Amino acid sequence: MTKKMPQISSHARGLLHQKALFLMPIVDFLPLLITPETLLSNLKAPNLVILDATYFLPTEHKNTDAEFITAHLPKANQFNVDKIADTTSVLPHMLPLTEEGFEAHLQALGVTPESWVVIYDQKGLFSAPRVWWMLSAFGWHRVSVLQGGLPAWVNAGLPVESGHASPASATKQPLGLVFNPEKVKTLAAMMENITTSAFTVLDARSAGRFEGTAPEPRAGLKSGHIPDSMNLPFTALITPDGYLKPVDELKNLFKNVGIVDSDTPVACSCGSGITACVVALALESVGHVGAVSVYDGSWLEWGGHPTTPVVLAN
Repeated sequence: MTKKMPQISSHARGLLHQKALFLMPIVDFLPLLITPETLLSNLKAPNLVILDATYFLPTEHKNTDAEFITAHLPKANQFNVDKIADTTSVLPHMLPLTEEGFEAHLQALGVTPESWVVIYDQKGLFSAPRVWWMLSAFGWHRVSVLQGGLPAWVNAGLPVESGHASPASATKQPLGLVFNPEKVKTLAAMMENITTSAFTVLDARSAGRFEGTAPEPRAGLKSGHIPDSMNLPFTALITPDGYLKPVDELKNLFKNVGIVDSDTPVACSCGSGITACVVALALESVGHVGAVSVYDGSWLEWGGHPTTPVVLAN
């Protein structure tokens, strides 16, 4: 069922007359980030696949299925990061183990070799970058992230739908996924880096959690941070309306934590591998050319391990 939202904003009306960017079957250029108004003008693109990648922290006590049924973008299907994952791991939403397994999930969502995948979440810019990173880790780059997510879409007066998603047209077309191990850091690699300093570690958690002065939201975890890591809370990268900040502001934030050269290798970490991907997306958005990876286990693995070293604030 489609809900009619309040009158469309003047800014959106001003853009509707523009020629759609993505109406051709094969697209030569796809933006990393897309605004609600630009997505609106391309909803009829034949190869468009919209994925709701909403994830709620356990402490939020919200159900992603129920929230999706209440309101979602037109044409959207759900991408559940806890189900499209390595379900054999004791850690939540870890990266799928094989290209074949991940490809089957994408095919079930209607993704074809020509698809343009647009990802959003219902919190603004929180978990959508996680799915962007998952796709990029398997070599899929025909993807954009919606700036501001569902809140920005609604605030622009654009239409939403309610109810369950329409079944996707599943396909068996090979997607040519190829896993790139440089996109992922393991516990062993993070431990080795303490000695080698081969890459800079950016921790996307809050300053309190990083310093060990605020409690971890999950029981049983040590407080503090990985030795020699730097703190850059993901919230510092995002505007109040859920957009990534302008490039110059982002570059300054990265410089403040020691990322002065654009070719510096960086590993992003957080609580459980979700918001670390916001930092990775921001690095991509400013043209960072050095290897950018995500520590998939993040603090849930490091802080829960009996022998990993931690640092507390002085």
